[in-house]
Amino acid sequence: MIQITGEKTSKIGRIAVLFFILTTFGTAFNSFSQVEQPAARPFAATQPQTPVQRPNLLMELGLSPEQVQAIRRMNQERKPLMEAAAQRLKNANRLLDEAIYADQLDENLITASILEVQNAQAELAKLRFEAELNLRKILTAEQLGRFREIRRRFAASAPAGQRPNKPMPADDSPTVQRPFQRLRQIRKQKPPV
Repeated sequence: MIQITGEKTSKIGRIAVLFFILTTFGTAFNSFSQVEQPAARPFAATQPQTPVQRPNLLMELGLSPEQVQAIRRMNQERKPLMEAAAQRLKNANRLLDEAIYADQLDENLITASILEVQNAQAELAKLRFEAELNLRKILTAEQLGRFREIRRRFAASAPAGQRPNKPMPADDSPTVQRPFQRLRQIRKQKPPV
């Protein structure tokens, strides 16, 4: 029988937090590149400004235009690889689920499916860590310090159910979760007696 250790769960949680931060960076940089310059928007003063809920990473880090371009290129190159890896993981999870709940129990198929899920997770993690490393190479020492502070603030302000040391589910809908995931979620919601 295969057991998932707390160490693997912790690694998955860290991966989820890093992915969220990278996604936030990618979105911010992509948005920055699509924003028109103030001189090109004569009616900007009359349009109501919508409050931004996320920190403005570009302003907080003080990135140069060259750094922004480098990060945009990195994200554009990484996007198809991440999408393919995420699709591979989704398919592997689906096949594992089907193998576990098949009419005929085939432990060899389940073991092979578990291995495929692990390989897909490893591929996705590798891409995420490589992106973190590439981002780290772009930032100056001062920007890296600011980035660490932003991450610390983000981790401190995360809701209790989604702390960085806990993995964040890909989809909270009960129809997507496996039965035991749903039971754990229900137990967490019930107050202790």
